[in-house]
Amino acid sequence: MNAPTGWYFMFKKFPHKKDEALALDIPYVRNFPIPPLADDQRDRVAELVALAKQSQDAINRAESSLADWLQIEFSNVQVNTALRQASLLDSDGFIAAVRAALPRRQSLTPTQLRQLRDAFAETAEPARTARGELLAHERALAAMVERAYGLTEEEVALMWRTAPPRMPLPPPLG
Repeated sequence: MNAPTGWYFMFKKFPHKKDEALALDIPYVRNFPIPPLADDQRDRVAELVALAKQSQDAINRAESSLADWLQIEFSNVQVNTALRQASLLDSDGFIAAVRAALPRRQSLTPTQLRQLRDAFAETAEPARTARGELLAHERALAAMVERAYGLTEEEVALMWRTAPPRMPLPPPLG
């Protein structure tokens, strides 16, 4: 029999090298109860997941299109992480990110500035809307999970107060 190799072997031999969230053999994960869902809840989960996927796909398409457009129209712009995630910016933030990505002594002409604002409005604004929709779908799914586990408002508040810094969702407002 061959000795285990590759990532799995490294992970098993040195589990502290990866996040525990990736290890499904941790006892508290393995034994964690999963509440059953009623048929209508299962349908709603499937609907929310599909809507979240549509929103994420719209964001990805828009950000990819905008990054491609920038590389073609402004060949001297280094499309960095901020510009690849333009839907996280507002119009002024986008312009500032483009200016920062230009070579030092190059400035934007009024025509280029107008082009950038138009491209942002046409491409990134719908993606910003999709980001809001995605967050709403994720929050709805989180609320369904909280209800399925029978968490009280106090328990949910405690969960958010003690959430890790890399929590995928921002805490709810209020």
